[in-house]
Amino acid sequence: MTPMAFLTDLRLALGGQPLIGSTANGSTKHMDQIATEIGYRFPAEFSRPFLRHYDVRPGTLRNLPDNAPGCVRPIPLCLPRTAAKPC
Repeated sequence: MTPMAFLTDLRLALGGQPLIGSTANGSTKHMDQIATEIGYRFPAEFSRPFLRHYDVRPGTLRNLPDNAPGCVRPIPLCLPRTAAKPC
């Protein structure tokens, strides 16, 4: 994995965490704020790679209930240190 691919995976995982179950937990973070916090200047710069990587738009993921069927790739809570030792 290239350093840029690693950075992109990390940013997408970090950006996806506040979206999971956000309607249930009352999260009020706007997409602009999430994108800025993980290093993107605009929400679209976050949304496009997120859609390519997870096959779902960030806004759609935000609106899914916590118990929705698993139709998207899981967003890791942390990144594994090695392939043999997941976190």
